[in-house]
Amino acid sequence: MTTVIHNIEDHGIWRGHHSWTVVMEDEHGRSQVSARGDTAAEAEADARKTFGNRRIWTPEEREAMARTNRALRRGLS
Repeated sequence: MTTVIHNIEDHGIWRGHHSWTVVMEDEHGRSQVSARGDTAAEAEADARKTFGNRRIWTPEEREAMARTNRALRRGLS
C-alpha cells in the first residue's frame, strides 16, 4: 500500500505543540489528517499512524448509506 503525501502545513503552536494538517492519498482515496509534532517529520509520522487506522467503508456499507441518503432526500422534498 503506497501512501503519497501531497501537502504538510504548519499551523503554529497550540497548547504547547505544533499543529499540522497533512494531505495524504492511497488507493482508497485522499484524506486530510490533523497531526501534532515539533517537526514536519514528526507530524508526518503521526499523520501516517492516524491515516493507517482510519475506517474504510465496504461497498455494501456505501450502498446502504446511499439508500439512506436517497430516502432522506425524498422525505425532505
